[in-house]
Amino acid sequence: MADTRLAEINAVAASTGDDPALDSLLLRLHTETACRRGGALALRPIDLDPEQCLILLREKGDTVRWQPVSPTLMRHLQSHAEDRHATGEGQLLRYRNGQPITYRRYDHLWVRIGEHLQWVYVQRSVRTGCDTRR
Repeated sequence: MADTRLAEINAVAASTGDDPALDSLLLRLHTETACRRGGALALRPIDLDPEQCLILLREKGDTVRWQPVSPTLMRHLQSHAEDRHATGEGQLLRYRNGQPITYRRYDHLWVRIGEHLQWVYVQRSVRTGCDTRR
């Protein structure tokens, strides 16, 4: 059941919104690495080690760790950085216009997924204690 639900989430992210490629990349990154939002937002192009398929994650509590990723995810992260003009020590994850994403991207993503998947909406409402529907 969990595999089916993850597939549903990925399908909605990949087929809705203003930047499905970004949203799919975010979900893939979190699925493979179990990193926190802060770790994803802190990721920089210089944190990618494509030869060893490792990314350097800097997360809560000053935790720093090298995390293995699939060659596919590594290629997508590198392509994303190049296509969206993320350089060196700048934030890797960016909108199409080159601006770095923020925590708000995640908020909007999960609200949108909840609009398409009732069970996500219910989980989000229970966890946050609020109704996020418009």
